[in-house]
Amino acid sequence: MRPYKSCLITLIVSIFTLLLVSIVSAEEVLFSIEPGKIPYLNEGKILASWNPKGRPETHSEGLKIYFHGKAEGCSSEAQNGFVEKYTKGGETCYFPSTDRKFCDPKIKTDNLCSFTCFNGGIKMRTGSGISNEGLPCFINTRDAEGIGGGVNAYNLGNYVNFKLPDGKIKLDKYKKFKIIVQSSVEKISLNPTPREKPIQPHQKIMIGFQNQYCIQEKKDKKSLCNVKYSLFQFVKRVSAKPHEWRNRVWFDQGQGGLPIISIFYNDPNLVTFCGDTLKHEPFKEAIFCYEISWEKFLMGLKSIASKHYNKPIESITPSDLISIFGTQYGNPSAWYLAVVSFSHEIHDPYKDYNNYIEGSIKKITVLYK
Repeated sequence: MRPYKSCLITLIVSIFTLLLVSIVSAEEVLFSIEPGKIPYLNEGKILASWNPKGRPETHSEGLKIYFHGKAEGCSSEAQNGFVEKYTKGGETCYFPSTDRKFCDPKIKTDNLCSFTCFNGGIKMRTGSGISNEGLPCFINTRDAEGIGGGVNAYNLGNYVNFKLPDGKIKLDKYKKFKIIVQSSVEKISLNPTPREKPIQPHQKIMIGFQNQYCIQEKKDKKSLCNVKYSLFQFVKRVSAKPHEWRNRVWFDQGQGGLPIISIFYNDPNLVTFCGDTLKHEPFKEAIFCYEISWEKFLMGLKSIASKHYNKPIESITPSDLISIFGTQYGNPSAWYLAVVSFSHEIHDPYKDYNNYIEGSIKKITVLYK
């Protein structure tokens, strides 16, 4: 081989290597869950509770394992309930337990309808209605009153929240937030009979952003200083009425009116899909991927303001955004990633069937692109 050809090949290999390194290094990992590597799990920073309320630990950094619903056989004041933990082999599981202070021991229920396990990844089962043992589920869907005034009516939730350090992972005007999820839904059971009110389980990832300056400016309305994206991987509905899944903006009154952007499908204005799409039947280890640029995040803020003021998004002004998110709404470094969550929820008005969803997360990666 002639010397100049050898040099040319070496040069091409070097350039290719530099390009590969630059591509890899351009993606900065901000948060991750991998098999055997669950943040905070082995650091003692864990809070596990059913219907938690008013506990300062809910806002501190760490791993939060929550079960939200109606505690059957317990008084309506029952909250901050006890969660049991057991370890077998390499698996550690958490499930809600009855509280003698608020619950009648004579009423038999099944507290294993819902549980969360850490076994390399995160495994979750969420059940409503009647259990495999023919007993009412201990943490069941709420009644029509919900938590008050119909808020969260007929709903049951099972959550694993990773509360991250305040102000550490900030948005960047010139980079995209990318979320990659490897997940499964192994099994579901739903009453197949369509009725007027729907029965609906879903599995999703949530990422929450907070504006640190807004919290200082709006001490009486801190919930509006947050934006949560609900990114759905699976949803199934049994109902007598047809339903069309649409991305939407709404305000969660159960969290003080916190703005939520629910994403079911690719949306060029809000979130770009770069992986699998929404599933309606059980699946195994699908790869879901979402990208949010700074421009799309700003469009999300405008969409929230549009919903809040009930006017077209084209009519939203900077003063509208300031009134909701504070004077630093347009400053990327004012916003930071506050929480990453994996959850199940079930909507079940009837509670007369063994309804459940079993799913898992193998990997979650949040990075800059």
